[in-house]
Amino acid sequence: MARLYNRRTDRRVGERHWRVRVPDADVQLMRTLHEVHGVGYTALSRKFDQPRSTVRDICKYLTRA
Repeated sequence: MARLYNRRTDRRVGERHWRVRVPDADVQLMRTLHEVHGVGYTALSRKFDQPRSTVRDICKYLTRA
């Protein structure tokens, strides 16, 4: 189950945030494709129509933790 709020900052997380650009399902799929299947950032950025830097940050858990 997805978290509604970040406990430390009391802010909305994931799809609950009003400025979300990537759905939670896509975030999970990106991470799975990258970690398990070894798909690169460039291929993922083309598949999901997102900037490469966004895909990299999501796969490295820098955003949408």
